[in-house]
Amino acid sequence: MPRSLSELEKRLSDLEYRFREVENLNNLLARQAREYYLLFDSTRKINSTTNVKDFLKILDKVFRRNFNVDEYAFIQKNPKSDLLTVSHSMGLSKRKLREIFYRINQGLVGKVFSQKKAVYIPDVFKLKVFYYYFEKKSIKGSLYYMPVLDNQGNCIGVIKLRKILKDSFSEVERSVLASLQIEIGMALQNVEKFELLNSKSYVDELTRLYNRRYYNEHFPIEFKRAQRYRHALSLMFIDIDNFKDINDQYGHSIGDLILINVGNFIQRMTRSSDICIRYGGDEFLILLPETKKEDALGVGEKLKKAVEEMSPNLDGLMDNLIVSLSLGIANFPEDTIEPQMLIELADKALYKAKKSGKDRIVLANSVHNTKIE
Repeated sequence: MPRSLSELEKRLSDLEYRFREVENLNNLLARQAREYYLLFDSTRKINSTTNVKDFLKILDKVFRRNFNVDEYAFIQKNPKSDLLTVSHSMGLSKRKLREIFYRINQGLVGKVFSQKKAVYIPDVFKLKVFYYYFEKKSIKGSLYYMPVLDNQGNCIGVIKLRKILKDSFSEVERSVLASLQIEIGMALQNVEKFELLNSKSYVDELTRLYNRRYYNEHFPIEFKRAQRYRHALSLMFIDIDNFKDINDQYGHSIGDLILINVGNFIQRMTRSSDICIRYGGDEFLILLPETKKEDALGVGEKLKKAVEEMSPNLDGLMDNLIVSLSLGIANFPEDTIEPQMLIELADKALYKAKKSGKDRIVLANSVHNTKIE
């Protein structure tokens, strides 16, 4: 027990000092915990996807939920010029932003891009002259401009964030945003690389049509969609007649040219919603959503006629080279309501076309057998 009032006062002062130290330490720990959580959660989320579309959706959620941002724009350098354009935005008019561009070193966006340093404006309303996306007007709130860097430290864009309340980007948030400059850039580059590799794995290198892997993954999706919405779905198998003989007589370079040309014709004769596949070798497949059998027949006839009028010309004239197609067509729900049976019926129709003399179209479950003269 203290022996005097002065000793009691001294001990009380010591306790108050220690209490302030503990309080400051608690505040510091709470700040660090908040900072680590924001950084961990934001980094985890932006690295959780493998395509650009989902990445941008996640970025929207990170800025909205973790940082309470009201609107933002992702401004990136055009790879073909020195201009910076808005590639994505949240809470802003995409139509108005479409025509906006910045030059490097122009305005705050250009400054942040060229200097690779973030800029924080606590109260935009205090600025005498301010152009908000090139529109001179007074706005309220706070702005934070952050550079987006790749793993080598090169700036690939600027993110312009706004909150409608002034001085609302806390010290913790600004610290975490500074750490995310490289994380966002690296995550974006990773998903872009993955998309590029993935697209190559789905595309036939010679014809630039989708390959069989793409078909295997997307046919069930298209069939379920046709079932759900009760839409017609036609499936067309296509085979180049006597292709082995063409390769043997004229060489594989001519064979490749024919495959490329047939692939080109298939793309021209179909819609963007149709799925065009190089099924293997000289065989092609087309999925035609919302297409009845007679309409699919019309597509097949146009394609067949176009290929017959094709005249490849490599290393001299080849007037004696004739290219023709055999086609088999089946339809959901006219021919079958089973996905595997749709494939088998189209394949059997193609087989019948080839057995019947080639150079013709056969419809599944039908006596129709057409040969265009």
